[in-house]
Amino acid sequence: MTLHLFVYGTLRRGSPHPMAQFLAQRARYVAGGRIQGRLYNFGRYPGLKPSTDNADWVVGDLYELHNEAIWAELDRYEDAESPQPGYFERELAAIALEDGSETNAWVYWFRGEVREGQHIASGDYLEKKE
Repeated sequence: MTLHLFVYGTLRRGSPHPMAQFLAQRARYVAGGRIQGRLYNFGRYPGLKPSTDNADWVVGDLYELHNEAIWAELDRYEDAESPQPGYFERELAAIALEDGSETNAWVYWFRGEVREGQHIASGDYLEKKE
């Protein structure tokens, strides 16, 4: 099983959310990186949607996890944050790391409707610049 998780919102380093602390205390931070996609602001949290546009990138953090209980808790958290009827789904994706290398990691994709007015053009939820 791939042990890496790429986070782009409330789980990122620097986020004040308690689940960011939960992750930081139980996983090893690997590096910053980015993923091709479009980021949308739902207020308390963002959602990541796939994109084939080479200009669409979302920044985040890569963690290494070794405990199945951590994965289960993160899945519960993402499910609880899902804005119904949408939901988050964990899938493997390619991540470009700060050093120029690439790796595969689990990512929570948002599976629901979005409005273009919710798009975070910077691709950085912690900046939340439109």
